[in-house]
Amino acid sequence: MTVDRQIEREAQPEGLFVEFGLALKRQAAGKAIAVTLVNGDAQGYIVTRDAVQAGRYETNNCVFAPESGDLMVQAALHSIAELQEA
Repeated sequence: MTVDRQIEREAQPEGLFVEFGLALKRQAAGKAIAVTLVNGDAQGYIVTRDAVQAGRYETNNCVFAPESGDLMVQAALHSIAELQEA
């Protein structure tokens, strides 16, 4: 969602590990990004590969593959680019 031409709001399902929000902000250089979570009835986290390998918090019960977070970041960047063209 474009709030105005300078601010983008990106809603993501589940609880994204912070690394994904930071990656989105870094890769969307020059844009103000607000990452929000829309959890609803879904539960769990979108975890990083590093977190899984290290056995960190919430990695033993996640329902999404670790690569899901990277795919969500890329989809969000694509969405932001499309909205900027509109």
